[in-house]
Amino acid sequence: MITDRIIWPGHYNVSEADFNIEAHVAANDLSAEQVWPYLINIADIDRYAREISDAEPLDPQVNDPHLYSKEEFTINADRYTAHARVLEAIPPKGDRVGRITWEGEAQIKNSDQKFSFVHAWVLYVEKPGKLYVVSALSIKGKTPGEQFFANLNQGWLNRLVQYVRRKETRTNHPRKPSSGAMVK
Repeated sequence: MITDRIIWPGHYNVSEADFNIEAHVAANDLSAEQVWPYLINIADIDRYAREISDAEPLDPQVNDPHLYSKEEFTINADRYTAHARVLEAIPPKGDRVGRITWEGEAQIKNSDQKFSFVHAWVLYVEKPGKLYVVSALSIKGKTPGEQFFANLNQGWLNRLVQYVRRKETRTNHPRKPSSGAMVK
């Protein structure tokens, strides 16, 4: 099973979540190294995750849009706003799995309802030329609903891969950002 590659943070008990959602997509024509810069670039999120209108670093002094370990950022989505912190950011390299995990708290817009979440991504190369991108969400609290997040998660994942395919064939996006964004 592909999703057994998800490693939940030690302090987080996934069995206590109100729901857990997992999705994956095969991206056989891409490498993990091609997908990684787009996955960690929060400036790109609103371009492929339709439900998210904006994502930016919490610290206004940060001018590099690439997420790195311990960075805090905000997400402004159609139905909620969130504050998240990156727990790990391990870039893929060759056959090494790439991982990024963040956790946070969110508030549903026009409501006092809040929820907490952990979002884990894995770029897993099963064998040369066979890349899987996995996204798992674990959510506790009052939310727009499990189906909302299942759709958001699968859509975000599918559109990420489509976006990377388009960008990789049309631009020269840096595959290895010069900043320390990928350093843990």
